[in-house]
Amino acid sequence: MIPPTRHWCVQIDVTNVCTMPCVAEDDGKHRGCSNCTRLNAHVAADRPKYFMAPEVFRQACESLADFREKSLPDLHHRPKFVGMMGGDPQCHPKFPELCAIMRGAMDQRQAAVWFGPIQPRYRELIERTWGPLDQKDQRHWNMPHAYIHSNAHTAADACVHHPLLVAISDMIDDELDMWARIDACPYQEKWSSAVTDRGAFFCEVAAAFDQVIGKGLGEPSTGLALWTGDGPDKKPWWQKPLSAFAAQIRRWCPMCGGAMPLPARRDCECLDDVSESNLAVLRRIGSPRIASGRFRLFRREEFDPTAGGDPASWNPVRYARGRYGKTRDRNDYLTTEGTENTEGGSL
Repeated sequence: MIPPTRHWCVQIDVTNVCTMPCVAEDDGKHRGCSNCTRLNAHVAADRPKYFMAPEVFRQACESLADFREKSLPDLHHRPKFVGMMGGDPQCHPKFPELCAIMRGAMDQRQAAVWFGPIQPRYRELIERTWGPLDQKDQRHWNMPHAYIHSNAHTAADACVHHPLLVAISDMIDDELDMWARIDACPYQEKWSSAVTDRGAFFCEVAAAFDQVIGKGLGEPSTGLALWTGDGPDKKPWWQKPLSAFAAQIRRWCPMCGGAMPLPARRDCECLDDVSESNLAVLRRIGSPRIASGRFRLFRREEFDPTAGGDPASWNPVRYARGRYGKTRDRNDYLTTEGTENTEGGSL
């Protein structure tokens, strides 16, 4: 694992509302992506939608204002960014206000955004905040202006999602092996740390677990305060060592499957792979996806601890296989054919 100062990007998660065009192949209904890394399909229907308050967003941006200039270099030599993400930030009712806050809080060259299909009413606002849109694929990399990622999950993208709800603690008994794999987690190293309305996190996936599962269980947040100290000793959270995030690591990493080579799933299947302990937790928080039966129980006997081969060839974080020119990887995706849920019904 790496401390947040080493990350190429810090994400500010502003909403769990999403408009991704992921429809189930069996009935054509919009049901959300398979194995969504934000766990959005598991937010109980009776819980209010999450929208970060503009003042909290302002505080998050201010804590990250000099992240690009003062953080340590990314281990993969990528430029540094602070991102706005969700869900889809365009669904936030105060999206224009959030854009204005980000423009005022930091150099445009470090500002970034992840969203679904661009809403025409926001096109001019998006270009004013993050720079001109590339008509070819609406993504920029290492440009003189901001980084824009239209994460549209189209059929051509051939997106697959890793089963993060298959708990490593359900698959591996040897704690030394489990924690060694967690320490080498490709998501924590190659993706981002994050800020939510519940604080700052060493990993964006851990932030999602805290936001959906922790909040759903009524647990206190494991997020860190955005600032510590006063006057000349005042420091932002991302300058803290990894040890400062130990409580988050202990709470969420054993529940996650990101550190294991597991078969991924096409986004359009609108189906989640879960292991036994996480299934029980998701039922406790009233997960709509679990209640609807759109899940597959991943059993321990299916796990191959030797899968993945050379870690350099196992790259689950590259989820848009069509976009990257790759349709398969070490974690080939599953299909729903022949799978069963825990109620014994064919999916």
